[in-house]
Amino acid sequence: AEWNLGPISNNSSLITPKTCRSCGQKITSSSAQNHIRSSVEKQLEEATKRIAQAQESVSAASEALEKAVDRARIDAAEVRDCMELIRHKEKYHRDKTDSIRTKLKQAQDVQSKLSLDLAAYSKKAKQIAEVDLIISKLRSDVERVEDVF
Repeated sequence: AEWNLGPISNNSSLITPKTCRSCGQKITSSSAQNHIRSSVEKQLEEATKRIAQAQESVSAASEALEKAVDRARIDAAEVRDCMELIRHKEKYHRDKTDSIRTKLKQAQDVQSKLSLDLAAYSKKAKQIAEVDLIISKLRSDVERVEDVF
């Protein structure tokens, strides 16, 4: 931010006021006029220094602001990249979890079917054992009857 102050007058062109600013009396002596001119020149010099300092402060603040804005843009880009990475990893892990859940459901379905099959086979085995017992009793009975005859 440049400040355009325009050209500053040469000190020799400063006009000494004809009357005192404080009391309004005429300034007639050349030493008083020189004193006033010197005072005005010092004030002008001080004002010029303050303007230069203000310009330096503004320039330094502008530069610091530009650096801060650049850093903020870089940080924002890093945050966006991190958020994208997080979204990608969340999706990856969600998909992996879904896959594990699907496999777990399939395993539970297989386990349920096998449990039902085992129960059916156990029932059939019991029935076969009962039939074998009956056959064994009948053979025993047949042998006793054969022994009688």
